[in-house]
Amino acid sequence: MSQFIKVGGGNGCADGDTCPSAVHTGSERQTFLVVGTRVTNPADLQQLNIGAGEVANEIPDSLFPEARPLVTAPAALGAFIDRQGPGELVRVETLLRYDVESDGGDFRRYRDGLPGPDPARKAARHRVLKARRDRGLVMRRVHIVRTPLADPYLPYECEWGYLLNTSYEDIRILDVTEQPGLAPLLAVGDFTLVNAAAAIMAYDDGGRYLGFREATEATRPLYAAVASAAWDAAVPFVAWWDGHREYWRANQAA
Repeated sequence: MSQFIKVGGGNGCADGDTCPSAVHTGSERQTFLVVGTRVTNPADLQQLNIGAGEVANEIPDSLFPEARPLVTAPAALGAFIDRQGPGELVRVETLLRYDVESDGGDFRRYRDGLPGPDPARKAARHRVLKARRDRGLVMRRVHIVRTPLADPYLPYECEWGYLLNTSYEDIRILDVTEQPGLAPLLAVGDFTLVNAAAAIMAYDDGGRYLGFREATEATRPLYAAVASAAWDAAVPFVAWWDGHREYWRANQAA
């Protein structure tokens, strides 16, 4: 008989044991058993379309944080960051490519050899970063990569993004090809850690931003540990970029 493994709950009620919880039944059954308040409201039951022999229980969404709906409003992530007040922000990036509206046509201009980036677009971004810095937010960014860089977006991000943002952000690069023991950090994905809060960011396969979920109290230490490990092992961006001139657009063109 498989041993049940508790995966959520056990806190927040008087005895610390009988409150809403979930357990995994083990490798043989591969199911969850959920303990919660039985749903009896007829309107709720009608929406659930309960079948014969089934029951519905209601549990807090903190038991399965990855299943919570994404916060998708365009300004929501910025509002989340600003709500945390002054302190420290660490942005951890792991993707090869980001398909974001803030790039506008700059990536295409970069690939076509045109001068850039668009000065008005870049100035708007710098105003946001400056405002946060002036409010007392210290901003750090670390991008976890594998070399050689396999996508032209990353050199663009370095040359027209990071290189021009170093007055506002402290930026580093962690190359897990050189430090393979840290490669599992890539699996954690993208997130933004602001003081004690963390926004877990979601993207589609093309790098288009879909939204974020706020990390729960139980999972925040994981993201803080990943951010710390990546940052401590990473190389300051300016030094890394100067040591990898093969990715400079002028040298690629040559």
